[in-house]
Amino acid sequence: MDIIKLDEFDSEDWSSLLRDQPQFADKCDMWDEFNGKDWSRILSYQPQFADKCDKWDEFDSEDWSFLLRYQPQFAEKCDRWDEFDNSDWSGLLLDQPQFAEKCDKWDEFNGTDWRWLLSDQPQFAEKCDKWDEFNGIEWRWLLSDQPQFAEKYDRWDEFDSEDWSFLLRHQPQFAEKCDIWDEFNGEDWCWLLKDQPQFAEKCDRWDEFDGTDWSVLLRDQPQFAEKCDKWDEFDGVDWSSLLHDQPQFAEKCDKWDEFNGIEWRWL
Repeated sequence: MDIIKLDEFDSEDWSSLLRDQPQFADKCDMWDEFNGKDWSRILSYQPQFADKCDKWDEFDSEDWSFLLRYQPQFAEKCDRWDEFDNSDWSGLLLDQPQFAEKCDKWDEFNGTDWRWLLSDQPQFAEKCDKWDEFNGIEWRWLLSDQPQFAEKYDRWDEFDSEDWSFLLRHQPQFAEKCDIWDEFNGEDWCWLLKDQPQFAEKCDRWDEFDGTDWSVLLRDQPQFAEKCDKWDEFDGVDWSSLLHDQPQFAEKCDKWDEFNGIEWRWL
């Protein structure tokens, strides 16, 4: 084991250490060398050190946005609200929606900002005028968390099989809108059936599943084992993962000698 030499730490090393191990605070002699970003990271996890901070004026908008997401009680010290950009605001409001009254950059939010924000804070939908800027990936993520926004979406034909597989895993009620079942590949089906086995009757790509696909699927849905003819394609990782949750398949495993230490430990 390496010996930690605290006397060789620089300010960045110390800020990283104190975030997770505050008990070393009495050994730190570099408090005055921390900059705004160091302090933002430390205080986000260890707000009790605020009385040691004399660099509040060095915090930039990104530092403040990050800190206030975790420790909103420091808001009274922030004098950079007008410098926050769309990314700062969307990140902050995701966790601290009470600061919305201070935001005057709504019109600068892009599709990605809105997707992240509305996934957890749908009450801000009335402020969004960028629905047409959302791409397929942003829509599938948003609808997987907030299906009520489907009424605003009219481009279902732009979803590819990966989009549909992802969305239906979380919101199977949208299956009636999907008309590209025949484009799903083995991996799309694997991940969909893992969470929504009721769609198995639509799957005609069982022969495209590889060993890893089968391992992933059978961990949660062992009833599909009768459809698997790729047992000999499983490697040590596949077997270790599967047998961890479904030990009844041990009799089918002939790769015990391929397991490494990590795989044995996991199993």
